[in-house]
Amino acid sequence: MRKHPAPISTALSHREARPRRRTQSALTAFATLGLLATLGLLAGCAAQPAATDEQIAPTNMASDGILITSEGPTLAPANTGDPIPTEPADATGAATIVLYADYACPACAAFELTNAEQIATWIAAGDATLEIHPLTFLDRVSADSRYSSRAANAVAAVASYAPEHYLAVSTALFEQQPSEGVAGHTNDELLAIIEDAGVDPSLIADAVEDERFSDWTFAATERAFTGPIPNADITVIDSTPTVIVNGTTYTGGITSPDEFAEFVASVSD
Repeated sequence: MRKHPAPISTALSHREARPRRRTQSALTAFATLGLLATLGLLAGCAAQPAATDEQIAPTNMASDGILITSEGPTLAPANTGDPIPTEPADATGAATIVLYADYACPACAAFELTNAEQIATWIAAGDATLEIHPLTFLDRVSADSRYSSRAANAVAAVASYAPEHYLAVSTALFEQQPSEGVAGHTNDELLAIIEDAGVDPSLIADAVEDERFSDWTFAATERAFTGPIPNADITVIDSTPTVIVNGTTYTGGITSPDEFAEFVASVSD
């Protein structure tokens, strides 16, 4: 479980992350990575530029996340003001899964790659929806290349210009996540991964290269860290991945698809 630093606007005032239960020994491999999060990420967030009043917001992410249903992504205009919360689950009985993740976070990749297939199956069957909120706080673990921010900007571009491919792109970025401590993928390499996931790179190349949505990604991350989090039993995001199902935060193992499926069933009754 990757703990985040203090809110971007007050990055020098450290706030302890809320403890999360971990099952079995699934997170042993992430112990050293968690130490890096505690020691090194405050400076990473402090180095991020502040969002401007004229930030360019992506379309189809009015809630600060993209909502994917059995009919595909929910399309919405760009929203440069306060995010518009997604309506709670309706009478269809579909589980609402909300994921807050950083594309440079190994624990996020572990959760996503463990559960991607079954979540996609649930979505296709109309049994679940998935709302993904990209975060940007792990820039300092990518050798000053700002990979976390650039990846978040790239997926915001996909949400805007090729939203039907967002889920495939998200999975591909986690599958090909660079190791911490290295520069991470260049923008050209990001575009190649996104192209392999089905996106015409000409649709997003300019937005990736000029980091069109970077101010928005920083602002959305700060909103997640300072709250409030709508339709949830928590007020702020204090670790990643944070997964909320029907308003209840998942605290189980990130590498057990059966455990996550049981949790989804338990909060969907």
